[in-house]
Amino acid sequence: MTLAPRPPTRLATVAAVSFALCATPPAPEDPRPALRFVPGVPDDVRHLALTTWDRFLDTFPRRWACLADLNLATAWQLPDRGIYEPERRLVTVRIPATAGHLSATLVHEFGHHLDATCHEMAELRGAVLRAEGLPPDRPWRRGRWECAPAELFAEAVVWAVLGAREHRPSLPISPSLPLLIRAWGAGKPVAPPTAQGSFSQGLAARTREGDR
Repeated sequence: MTLAPRPPTRLATVAAVSFALCATPPAPEDPRPALRFVPGVPDDVRHLALTTWDRFLDTFPRRWACLADLNLATAWQLPDRGIYEPERRLVTVRIPATAGHLSATLVHEFGHHLDATCHEMAELRGAVLRAEGLPPDRPWRRGRWECAPAELFAEAVVWAVLGAREHRPSLPISPSLPLLIRAWGAGKPVAPPTAQGSFSQGLAARTREGDR
């Protein structure tokens, strides 16, 4: 003989409703790309890197969806102040370093990470070339360090994130370029202002000096 299930009592129904109302809803997923650390990164570097990463993300609030998570490592011996490996999505920075130099190095490499992982960068690359008076078919990553537009872009990202008070670019960059980068990061059109040609003029000047 099969017994029909008894309907829930009023007390049980109230308890179930109360539990449902009091249950903690799942936390929303953080949309910000993550910065992760390789084992062995010192605590003070982690703190500075996270603060710098937040400032970097705040400069590109409309581009988080196309920016991949990033890994960070430190090394006591490194040929350069920082290296970005796109296939591993890994930035390695040389320590020890002053906080100012380390922040600038981090943002420079973060800029390379943005360039390598964000599919929306094609629009900005063309605008950067036009703003700096460079031909549209100029190779983005080839050539000497000081001649590659990718390095020019990374230095301009440092200026856009840290500001002129905290960073002095090591390449001749038009003052309009950080503004262009911030506008793109905010999701605005990137039609560049009249090209000032700082990069091409500065490079030509240094070439002439080297020929003397």
